Amino acid sequence: MDILGVGPMELIVILLLLLLVFGPDRLPEIGSKLGKGVRSMRRATRDFSEEIQQAREAIERPAGELAAPVQQIAQPIQEVVQPFQDVKASALALSQAAQAVRDPGKAIRDSVMQSVKGDKAASGDDGRRTTDDSAPDASAGEAASSPSGDGGRPAIEAGEEPTGPPQPEASDLVG
Repeated sequence: MDILGVGPMELIVILLLLLLVFGPDRLPEIGSKLGKGVRSMRRATRDFSEEIQQAREAIERPAGELAAPVQQIAQPIQEVVQPFQDVKASALALSQAAQAVRDPGKAIRDSVMQSVKGDKAASGDDGRRTTDDSAPDASAGEAASSPSGDGGRPAIEAGEEPTGPPQPEASDLVG
């Protein structure tokens, strides 16, 4: 059994030294004074912890008394705000529906992208490419931008949106 890092043999040595220094007459007196000191220290710490507990209760009691009226006030406010939140959600849904009617291609693309992102998140894929699939073949890029197959129109890169319907070339109109 260690007491503050001091084993039983060290305690015996300390007691023997105390016996030699103070003598057998004063040793019980010193022991009683040490006992009284330990008891008063325990009492002081107990009193201190009781004071802290009383202060905590004195602070928490009024806060708890205020919480009930605040909740009673908050309930009707939440009931009043709820229809506005429902209207906001409906307006957002209508706005998205109107956007889908105006540009159905974008709506479909957004829907597909959201499902792809959801699939990646569910599978743990972080969307990073490896070096094998990071760049398309150079020959495919050259073929797409060659003037012979596309009439001189710029090629659309992957992930890029077309700016509008293809415009006919002046040479296509003549003829």
